Amino acid sequence: MESNRRNAGYGGVAILIREDVQYELVDMGCFLPVEVVAVKIKNNFDPITLISVYVPPDRDQIQEVKEKIRKLFDAMEVINGEIIVGGDWNGHHETWDPKGKTCPKGALINTLIEASKLYLLNDGTHTCLTTTDRRSSTVDLTLQQREQQ
Repeated sequence: MESNRRNAGYGGVAILIREDVQYELVDMGCFLPVEVVAVKIKNNFDPITLISVYVPPDRDQIQEVKEKIRKLFDAMEVINGEIIVGGDWNGHHETWDPKGKTCPKGALINTLIEASKLYLLNDGTHTCLTTTDRRSSTVDLTLQQREQQ
């Protein structure tokens, strides 16, 4: 499953699934310019919803992007069963990058994670190395649903 919107030279999301795995596409709605694709894996165990996210780095669309991120978190809250979310969120926050500087998008993402049924799996290890100046940062985040009490 994929969503590929690379007209700006970046973006696109995908989830690769082996042929023998039973799954169904999950309609998450439209969050453009935030890209999202989701599937529910249904092989002989409790279903798991996998979600792949790409948030563009564009500063000129920041208000629209922040609103779509809020709506995405709202949509994830109503999914039943186990959830794993992975993606390039293009947001910086000291929670997942202790040596980095928090940006407005990162602050919003952190607030939404804390208020949601998801928790952050990142351990502070950098996930991105720029090709131009070889700087490392953490913009790729993995989230999982909290244990149900």
